[in-house]
Amino acid sequence: MAQAEAVLLASMMLVIVGTLLIVIDMVMSARREGEARVGGVILIGPIPIIIGNDKSMIKWAIVLTIIAVMAFILMAVVAKL
Repeated sequence: MAQAEAVLLASMMLVIVGTLLIVIDMVMSARREGEARVGGVILIGPIPIIIGNDKSMIKWAIVLTIIAVMAFILMAVVAKL
């Protein structure tokens, strides 16, 4: 049961860190002028939908999505141990 609690805590921490990063970026972006660069990935099952207006932001979104999916898989494997 302790491992399940550790996985739950780790996933909650990932959500909190992600939310904080978004808020920090929003605050920093408000200070800058210019065109916003965005990129994102929406996962519907195994099918990714990639959106964005800048190639480098799209690449970052894909890399971060791959890292997040690997983290979710790792947490699922650890939870089954």
